[in-house]
Amino acid sequence: MAKTRSGSGRLKARITHPLWRSDEYAVRQEMSEADALAIERAISKARSENPIQTVLQERPAILAQLLHGGHGRWVVPKQRLGVQYVTDLLIGDADSIGDHWTAIELERPNVAAATKEGRPSAALRRAIGQIHDWREWLRENLGYATREREREGLGLRGIDPEVRGMVIIGRRPNEDDPKFARERRRLSRTDGIDVHTYDWLLERTVGLFHERTEKVETELRARVKGRIVAPQVRRRARK
Repeated sequence: MAKTRSGSGRLKARITHPLWRSDEYAVRQEMSEADALAIERAISKARSENPIQTVLQERPAILAQLLHGGHGRWVVPKQRLGVQYVTDLLIGDADSIGDHWTAIELERPNVAAATKEGRPSAALRRAIGQIHDWREWLRENLGYATREREREGLGLRGIDPEVRGMVIIGRRPNEDDPKFARERRRLSRTDGIDVHTYDWLLERTVGLFHERTEKVETELRARVKGRIVAPQVRRRARK
């Protein structure tokens, strides 16, 4: 990753990873307070996944909070896979090992993820089936999927036919059910699909934002304190 100096004099990252030369979906900015407020409002008011999807598309830094690759982060909305399928979101990052992708399926926040017996609900089963369909398409069309866009491919460099999946569905109650917790662990371990609620999304993204903000504020206070203390130490030394 190279760095350029912005007009304000602050260093700004410029991603040089060759995934897309245009960097159309590269996320350079960090999550802002406005982003945090927007996703909190969307989740608290939404009766379907559509308003939440809109916020995540318009404010990609929210999902980029979940990514750690030092060579670039990308959030791709509504990626079409042939004529059959469209993903809700693809998120990816790159590090020294390579490229890493997760395919996200959004379900309604007001549906249950599990039955009373702790088994996946009909809505969750449909979402899991959708991810399996995407994987099957990738297996059959991997060359086209990974080929550069300049060569009429999808430009999903490094994507794997067994791409990691994530379903975001419902709110907190199901997540606390011990039977469903075991089912979620099984899905993550054997199917490579993580199931989370929208409360988890809030805690992860907004929580990380607040942690980062507090860290920056602490560092700034330390710097200011250092500027105040240092002259006093120098004055005492001269005495």
